[in-house]
Amino acid sequence: MRHNKSTAKTIRTDGGHSSKGSSKLKTVHTLYSELDDDLKARIKARIDSNGPGSSLLRLLHLKTESFELPVQLLELFFNKYQKVNHYNLTPKSSMCFCIDGERLNPTLEDVLYLTGLPIVGKPVIFDKTVDNEAFMRVFEEQGTNIISLTTLDRIAKDHTRSDDKRIKAILLILICCIIAPSTSGHECRATLVQFVEHLDQVNSYAWGAALLAYLYRELKGHGKKKLINGFTWLVVGFFFYRIKGLAEIFGVAMNQENNNTAPLLHTINLKGKGYVSNLKVTTLSEKLQQAKNLLANATEQNNSRFSMMWTFPVLDPIY
Repeated sequence: MRHNKSTAKTIRTDGGHSSKGSSKLKTVHTLYSELDDDLKARIKARIDSNGPGSSLLRLLHLKTESFELPVQLLELFFNKYQKVNHYNLTPKSSMCFCIDGERLNPTLEDVLYLTGLPIVGKPVIFDKTVDNEAFMRVFEEQGTNIISLTTLDRIAKDHTRSDDKRIKAILLILICCIIAPSTSGHECRATLVQFVEHLDQVNSYAWGAALLAYLYRELKGHGKKKLINGFTWLVVGFFFYRIKGLAEIFGVAMNQENNNTAPLLHTINLKGKGYVSNLKVTTLSEKLQQAKNLLANATEQNNSRFSMMWTFPVLDPIY
């Protein structure tokens, strides 16, 4: 029987969210795959030694193959993000994922274990400070307050430039694609240069906290706009790890046993390329209904569904 794919829309869980998917993780994957082996080796050595910039460079190793999920499943997740009123409390209301009478949200601890990004340190404040000389000062590139990711990609692959300049370009791409992805995903603002200009300061920033704050800001607008910027991959990992049985419905293999492996997003793998897009429409509908039923009765059969604890210390002292 031929598969009717017209209604089995899929989304790749990259930096942003839309019905068409986005390619921000693919951008990172392509960048890393096209770097010369010598630079890759030096980046690995920098990561292994917790060297300058290593806290962000680790993101180069996130799973970046196409990872298909049905748009309807992500909509199911995001539609659970609702306003909750509080009585006799300040503030009077807040936003959270409401699952079977429980309220839960990704926390900094989830970010730490899912991404490996540091959650303590100096705040990453994306202000609108104008620094028209930033790109000229750091890369000798003409421009005002914006530079294209294509230009940064070219700098990162330029053998004639120093490692420091190439790594700064890579770091800016990682910030623009994962930490705070924009709607277009094709530009980098000069205000971001301050966070990478001095490589010995990069690891001092709370990148995980910045990622989570940016994602929450975007989630508030869900339903009001077509795009959700922010690292929605975090929400996927959060639901799959926190709610038992959900990953199995969609054939997602994960590391369920060894919690001392960080970041855990590395361990999420879809079984088979094109898994979702090759599903029969009826099969996809059945799986979505199973997911809805699971979320609607998440605490009924197993009271520990929401009590998964990160019990092991992260191995890297930089965290």
